[in-house]
Amino acid sequence: MNRNRILLPALSALLVITSACDRSRELAANLDRVAGYLDTSRAVVAASVAAGAISTDTGEEIVQDLQQVNRLNGDLITTARGYVGPDGRLRLDGDGQAKLLAIVGSARAVVVGRLADPEFSKLTQAQRVEIERNLRQVEAILGLISETIKTAKLVREAK
Repeated sequence: MNRNRILLPALSALLVITSACDRSRELAANLDRVAGYLDTSRAVVAASVAAGAISTDTGEEIVQDLQQVNRLNGDLITTARGYVGPDGRLRLDGDGQAKLLAIVGSARAVVVGRLADPEFSKLTQAQRVEIERNLRQVEAILGLISETIKTAKLVREAK
C-alpha cells in the first residue's frame, strides 16, 4: 500500500528534470495525478473494508488491481526518464513511443477490466461510487498520458 510513497521521490526527480519542457512537464504531472488517485482509491477501499461495506476478499482484489496499475505507473516513470534529454525535453523515437504506449495500454486495461468485472458491478452503488469515480479519473488521466505520448514530436534517436 505504501508503494506510491516510494515512487513519489522518483516522480519528483522526473518533474525537476523535465521542468524545461511543457510536454515533459505535462507527462510528469499526469503521472503524479495517477499516483494520487491510486493512493486515494486504496484508502477508500481500506475504509470500505473496515466499515464492512465490502468484503475483505473483494477489497484485496481491488487493491491488487490498484497495485498493478501503480507498478505500471512506476514503469512509465522509469521508461519516460530514459527519453528525457539533458535540456529537459521529451525525446521520443518510434520505439520509445511504442514502449510508453504499451505500458499505458496495459494500465488502462487493468482499470477497464476492474470496472467491467462482474464482481465489482455486484457491489451496491453506495459501495462502489467513490472507488469507481477514482478509477474513472485514473482511466481519463491515462488517456491524457496516451495523447501526450502520441502527439510528442518524434526524434530519430532517443537519448
